Amino acid sequence: RGASPHHVLAVQDGTDEDVAAVVRSERIALVQRRRDPVADDPARGQGRTTAKNLGSAASRIARHFYFAIEAAFEHFPAADAIVVTEEDLLFSPDLLEFFAHALQLLRRDQSLWLASAWNENGFSGRVRDAHRVMRTDHFPGLAWLLPRALWAEELRPTWPSGHWDWHLRSLNASRGREVLFPEVPRVYHAGRSGTFTTPQMHERVFSRMVLHQDPGFAWREADFLAAELAAYDAALMRTTLHGSVHIRHGSELAGPITSLPGAVLVCWHHTNPDPRFAMHSKPLAKRLGIWSELQRGARDGVHDLRIGLARLLLINLFDPAKISERSSRTKAVWFRGMQRRTKWATFRPRAARVFTSARELAYEIDDGTFCTVDCTVDRSGRPEVDSCYA
Repeated sequence: RGASPHHVLAVQDGTDEDVAAVVRSERIALVQRRRDPVADDPARGQGRTTAKNLGSAASRIARHFYFAIEAAFEHFPAADAIVVTEEDLLFSPDLLEFFAHALQLLRRDQSLWLASAWNENGFSGRVRDAHRVMRTDHFPGLAWLLPRALWAEELRPTWPSGHWDWHLRSLNASRGREVLFPEVPRVYHAGRSGTFTTPQMHERVFSRMVLHQDPGFAWREADFLAAELAAYDAALMRTTLHGSVHIRHGSELAGPITSLPGAVLVCWHHTNPDPRFAMHSKPLAKRLGIWSELQRGARDGVHDLRIGLARLLLINLFDPAKISERSSRTKAVWFRGMQRRTKWATFRPRAARVFTSARELAYEIDDGTFCTVDCTVDRSGRPEVDSCYA
């Protein structure tokens, strides 16, 4: 909604004429990047990406993104920002309206640097409020807003030779700033296979994502005012301090309390988010149906989700400062997102239980069978109630 072909630039990686013909048939401007047969495809002839050439594939993708972003800002010289997307995405009707509002907030709030249309935990049953705008310290990607000044002054000079998305998740790039995103996703990943995607992964993860499709929906200024740093933190403070239920046993998440509209449930846990210790987070992720990598969708150690008709806050009290110096040197690249213990630790009531790990919480949920009323969002973006979430 609100877009026309002259607002779009397609940047093709290569010169395949069938692909180019499709773009031109839609009267969309096209720029082609001619591949370097050695640098871009050292494993040519193998017909697939292997473990040995994943790094080379990531480098090719990073070079193409750099080329595409440069081409876009050159093609749209008056644009203050561009929306970077990929060819295997589906969009909500209000996608551009979200980004238009987000750009205004990025200009006002210096604690923000990017906006994405994707919620990494935007799974059916875990999102509900189509008007809610959220914040994360982990770059989601997919369809994202990039201001011209940010590209010219920061990202262009430091663009990596590979894994560009990991780079945007590093503290060196973000400088502690956060990313804006909608609770209910405005983009859907439809591609079933790719360099880092398989049909199995699509079925396991992306197929369960919600896409907001209500054609009558309109964003409100108040939606974005609530996402400003001071207002956002104040709202979370009120939630954790007043009127919330602090979970003492995981089976409560399988009980009737999740059927109470507006109930806020808080789980305090202590889980190392380093991907090397994913065995501690995978059981809970499986029970809740979210990403097992704890950085995804989180902000300062907090996951803000829906469960049944209630709201669930998972607050991680892990303290990276206690990691040994030797261990910190070998951390995975995108573990850098959690640099300190969450500031919300000071708001934990003394009597509130802290689960020793997300795995402990998951096993206790199993004791309650995790069968509950689950409010999902249908394909139009309107909530509907299912009888059970398994």
